Amino acid sequence: MMTTGDIYYKQNTYKIIAILLMFLDHVGALFNIIGFRIFGHICIMLFLYSYVHGLSLSKGLNIKKLIKLAAIGLIAQPFYIYLFDSKALNIFFLYLLYYIFKYIESNNKYINFIQFLMFCSLTFILNIEYWFFGFSVLYVYDKVKNIKIQNCLNLALNIIFIIYAYYVYDTMIFILQPFTLLLIHEINKGSFTIKYPVHKNVFYLFYPTHLFLLCIIKYFL
Repeated sequence: MMTTGDIYYKQNTYKIIAILLMFLDHVGALFNIIGFRIFGHICIMLFLYSYVHGLSLSKGLNIKKLIKLAAIGLIAQPFYIYLFDSKALNIFFLYLLYYIFKYIESNNKYINFIQFLMFCSLTFILNIEYWFFGFSVLYVYDKVKNIKIQNCLNLALNIIFIIYAYYVYDTMIFILQPFTLLLIHEINKGSFTIKYPVHKNVFYLFYPTHLFLLCIIKYFL
């Protein structure tokens, strides 16, 4: 039987691996190292999975969490724009949008799916990083409890996103993302766990902090 400590360390394992890969990706973006970007993008599925996993462990939705997500997204946004020369909203706004969706979602499965489609559309309208793909993966992890079906749907979403990114943005940096499903499976199976305690706020603060530091490096290049 899984203990509270096991659950805590598994959640930390997702996040520690994810932030290290994210840092690799962002260093690759700064110095135009394509290999760093390809391997680094494995992080996104880990982040999305750990976010939904964290929601399932929480005691309910609360305004403080909503404010925290919005605050970190807003703080990080100027650094995100400068570092990537991007007009998109960073991933914390995707988390925020899904949190709002959780607040207002209907218990009726048909209405719930319509709400999902509306929120997916908002990711395009607001130009949020990872658009429909990110929101759809969050939805699948949240709503689909059968692991085989969940993995099949997320594999399909990854393939669609890889093709979309190739034809629209002429990039293949997302090519390894589907392999994250295997990594998540191994972590869940208990094949390896990083048993190092890290306060949850460290993961939140790492995002704007590392962007800020990379922006300083970019300024002096």
